[in-house]
Amino acid sequence: MWGGGYFYGKKIFTPSEIANDKNAFILVCAFNTEAVSKIFSELNSLNIKHCHIDAAVFSLHKNELRRVFDILDDERSRDIYLTLLKYRARGEFLVEGCTSWDHSFVNPAFQNYNSQDVFVDCGAFVGDTIERFIWQHGGTLKRIIGFEPDEKNFRALEKRVRRLREEWNFSDEAINVYPYAVGEKSSMSYFRRHSEVGVGSSIVSEADEKTIEVKTVAIDDFMTEKFTFLKADVESYEYKMLLGASKSIAKWHPRLAICIYHNATDFYSIPLLVKELCPEYKLMIRHHLVNITETLLYAW
Repeated sequence: MWGGGYFYGKKIFTPSEIANDKNAFILVCAFNTEAVSKIFSELNSLNIKHCHIDAAVFSLHKNELRRVFDILDDERSRDIYLTLLKYRARGEFLVEGCTSWDHSFVNPAFQNYNSQDVFVDCGAFVGDTIERFIWQHGGTLKRIIGFEPDEKNFRALEKRVRRLREEWNFSDEAINVYPYAVGEKSSMSYFRRHSEVGVGSSIVSEADEKTIEVKTVAIDDFMTEKFTFLKADVESYEYKMLLGASKSIAKWHPRLAICIYHNATDFYSIPLLVKELCPEYKLMIRHHLVNITETLLYAW
C-alpha cells in the first residue's frame, strides 16, 4: 500500500501513519478479489481495523435486508440472497454456489407469447437482450423500445436492430431504439464512458473533457402505451429509473427484470421500492455470472 501526497486536495496517509492512530478504521472500496485480498492482508499485518464498504452498508441496513429476505417468493431466491450478501461483505467477488445459467425468459412467468407484448429495454447495450427476447418469444410481440445513451453501443444497437427487422420481417415500428438515458425526471444529463474497452458508463453530476450531454427520459413521460415487460441494466441508475416509471408500474404491473448488483444499497432499496409500487408483485432473485455482476431482481 502506498501513501503520501494529495489526491484532489485530500491528504493521502501512509499505512504507518494510519497504524499509529488507534482510532483509525479503514473502509475498503475496491471491487477486485485479488486487490481486496492484498489490502486486507496488509491491514491485518499492521493491526489496522477495517472492513469492506459493502459490509458497512449491510450492517447499517440489517432491518431492510431482513424485510427483503422475508418478501422473496421462493427458497432459491433466499439462498442466493444470503450467499451474495456474505460474499460481498467479505470483499470476495468470485461467487460460488449460486450461479444460475438460465435467464429471465426461461422463467415461465416471463414466457408470455402474446401478440400484444411490449418490451422496454433500459440499457439496451448492443441489443443482446432484445435479440434474446425475440428468439425466446418466437417473434411474437407488438413492439420493442430500447434506450442506450452510449454512442458506441448505440451504433452497434442500431446495426443489430436493422438486421433483426430484416430477419424477422418486422416493420420499422416494431423495434424502436433511442440514444437516451433513463432516470427519475426528463432532462439533459452528463454522461461518461469509463473506458474505451468494456461496458462501464454512468450519469455524472458535473461536466469535464470526458463527458457528453445526453437526453434523459422518465418512463412515465415517454411511454404512453401499456408495456408488459421492463428490463433495466443502467449502471447504478436503476432506482432512479424505477422512480421515473412508478406511475406506469403501479398502473400496468409489467413484469420486471432489474439489476441490483451495482451498489450495495440496491440489495434492499430496489426490492422494497418495487414492492411498494406494486404490493401484488412476487419477487425472485437470480444470479447469472461467476463474479458479482448480473444479480437480477425479477417481479411479476
